[in-house]
Amino acid sequence: AKVILMNNTVGARLEEEAVSWSEWTTLLLLRYGMTPHYDNEAAQGYLYLDTPCPFVIVRPDSLIDEEEVTEYTLYDAPPRSIFDGLTTSRINVAAFMTRLAVEGSLSLS
Repeated sequence: AKVILMNNTVGARLEEEAVSWSEWTTLLLLRYGMTPHYDNEAAQGYLYLDTPCPFVIVRPDSLIDEEEVTEYTLYDAPPRSIFDGLTTSRINVAAFMTRLAVEGSLSLS
């Protein structure tokens, strides 16, 4: 079994992901001010620390509506600041997560 968790780009940044002081402060406020954000981070933390099953965390940025799937790029971490994000269509996220569930793994290239 594989777990696919949809989080967001501001979800618990990993230690190798550098953030500015203003981003860190914003993340702290989100973590303790918004229960859904904290829940997302807790789920991500559980997967990293406590689960033996394989998992993938999908972290789309600035979701928008589109009618059709378009070409998209995969990154191993959010490529930009949380204050200067990229847009991602919901239909592309759904298509990616479906491919991931069916094919098992996808390359970042």
